[in-house]
Amino acid sequence: MGELRRRLRYLLNRNQHAQDLADEMRLHRDLLSQSPTRSLGNLTQLHENSRAVWIWPFLETLVQDARYALRTLRANPGFAATAVLSLALGIGANTAIFSILNAVMLRSLPVEDPQRLVQLGSPNSSGTSPLSINFTNPIWEEVRDRQQAFSGTLAYFPDRFDLTAGGESHFVEGLWVSGDYFRVLGVPAMRGRVFTPDDDLHGGGRAGPVAVISHTFWKRHFASDPDIVGKTVRLDRHLFTIVGVTPPWFTGLDVDTHYDVAIPIGCEPILHTDRSALAARSWWWLRILGRLKPGETLPQADAKMKALAPEVDQQAASPDGEEQSSHRTQYGEQQAFGHKLAHHAAARRADGHADGDLALAGGGAGQQ
Repeated sequence: MGELRRRLRYLLNRNQHAQDLADEMRLHRDLLSQSPTRSLGNLTQLHENSRAVWIWPFLETLVQDARYALRTLRANPGFAATAVLSLALGIGANTAIFSILNAVMLRSLPVEDPQRLVQLGSPNSSGTSPLSINFTNPIWEEVRDRQQAFSGTLAYFPDRFDLTAGGESHFVEGLWVSGDYFRVLGVPAMRGRVFTPDDDLHGGGRAGPVAVISHTFWKRHFASDPDIVGKTVRLDRHLFTIVGVTPPWFTGLDVDTHYDVAIPIGCEPILHTDRSALAARSWWWLRILGRLKPGETLPQADAKMKALAPEVDQQAASPDGEEQSSHRTQYGEQQAFGHKLAHHAAARRADGHADGDLALAGGGAGQQ
């Protein structure tokens, strides 16, 4: 308290203290000048060291900088107004965007009980980078076949497909989806049927290459044809048989990109004959979601995924020599479903689990 009072007294009487210090320094200099073998040294440095005993140097520097900034703003009022307005608009825009995401994306997706859906993400080994939400197909198949944490799992990836047989391209918004994609989301077919696991076999299911189309695409491209089931659609110069149309309220998992055509992940080699991603252990493309079982809490699912991690890591890890520096077969935290899955994972916090951990975190009904 004594030091604080001393420094406050200096701030209140700084001119008097500065004069006293100058007088004292002058006295010492005059006394030492009478001895030719002695010197006071660097006067400026001694002056600053003496002042530091009485004041907080950083505070004085801050005050000086603030005064300079105010003088500059007074000299350029137009610049000052522009700077303040730009900051206000920037802060307001960020707040508004967050509010819209929270209100629309986190709460209003038209799927069954979205609060019980969680998405898998993968941080790097230090846990400091934003989560990656992409996984290889081998990892997805291991999780699908071995997990016990969820009542159902799904994988998907947004893409674009060319409808033309040649010439100028005409692209539509597409989805690669797993066989249980629509079932896990609770989305039925308005006409025909949705996919089953039998449609999602490597190279195509028993019914051959099949597609499910959106209600909007059905109206726009097929003029709401009531006999649409069994007709074909050409995607990247390959024919797919339409087996169903989804209801008008389901437009996909991205709120600002509505899907037109969905096809099974297992059909990927049909479109990419030169190099398929199904067996590639360094091709990170699929997004994985799970639905919590009734009555199961998030920590319970988290424990089950952690127990599964070493087995998944052993079976689906990238072989030596393949790029995997930023995508490990560990699983980071998960987030309650209901936001724009494709573009907002970077906003989530990574907890930095050790390699091999399978962990979940989220909100809503799954947390207790």
